[in-house]
Amino acid sequence: MKNSIRIQLVAMLICFGAYSANAISFTIDDANFLGTIVDGIPSSPSDEVDYLNALITLSAGATATTILTEDYDRVGSTLAGPFDTAVITDAMRDETETSTPDFGTTAFQYILAKYDGPDGGSLVWYSAAGFTDVTVPATAFSQLFAVSHVSGYNSSVRVPDGGATIALLGLACIGLQGLRRKFRA
Repeated sequence: MKNSIRIQLVAMLICFGAYSANAISFTIDDANFLGTIVDGIPSSPSDEVDYLNALITLSAGATATTILTEDYDRVGSTLAGPFDTAVITDAMRDETETSTPDFGTTAFQYILAKYDGPDGGSLVWYSAAGFTDVTVPATAFSQLFAVSHVSGYNSSVRVPDGGATIALLGLACIGLQGLRRKFRA
């Protein structure tokens, strides 16, 4: 009986260990950094999706490029495309002016942090797997401007499950094993 309980505890730890919160602190020029958008005004969600989709057309390391009224660059980014087109569907925005937005458990492929000011703009990070728990730099653009809001966007290609399904499946199997043993006795 004691061995059975130990096995179940180990199995539960493995299941919960497989689940990843995908927490990350972003910096400029980190492995997920996609690029910069200046000035990014207006900054409605539909405008931001347009800015993202313009940014992803540039190659990694591209210097300042003006598209319509915005300046884009991918200086410091080593991410190579092609990237999936960002969409506004299921987007989230945290306007609490904090560097740690609350997106709950929703994972986003594109994270856009907007920094307001006369020469401010937006910084963008990307991961095909998506991010759930992020921290963006509190200030940017020569450390002059604080974060105004942080937005999360996905592409029309859905983000894969972060592991919760596997954890629940493992717990269900453990429960079934326990019921089976109970009814055998």
